[in-house]
Amino acid sequence: MRIPDLICCVNQALERNAEVQLKQRSLSIEQFRVLTALNDSNGISMGTLATRVFMDSPTLTKLIDRMVASADVYRGPDPRDRRKVLVFISNKGLTTYEALSDIHDQLSDTLSGALGSQKLEMLESLLTQALQAASGADARYATPVQPGPQGASKTHRLS
Repeated sequence: MRIPDLICCVNQALERNAEVQLKQRSLSIEQFRVLTALNDSNGISMGTLATRVFMDSPTLTKLIDRMVASADVYRGPDPRDRRKVLVFISNKGLTTYEALSDIHDQLSDTLSGALGSQKLEMLESLLTQALQAASGADARYATPVQPGPQGASKTHRLS
């Protein structure tokens, strides 16, 4: 199997494992990515959010519309430029995210158990380098997504 296919297969297997838990909350992997991104950095422009969750803008807009309707997120003005709109995680969305936040750790534990921590760190480094190399073809992903700090201060959320 070729490397791009292997990467795709690993991603699909990890997503299938995550979806088992996400389905219990009627949440898609894309919705979980949005909640994760907003938990890491609340109040994000649609363009920045699209990059962080690996979605094109029209698809993300439809997803955010559904998440606004379900009260998981809300839109609000950018305090630095009132003409711009930011997306925020709501209290309901935060509660949902916190109930599922250990999914990332569980997936990492699964890989660590199979590879060992040293190989997992090497894999992370290699995949980051591969993403940077592959990003030359798609400028949207020129900067790899970096997770926010654990326990970073959160902005006020509305229900």
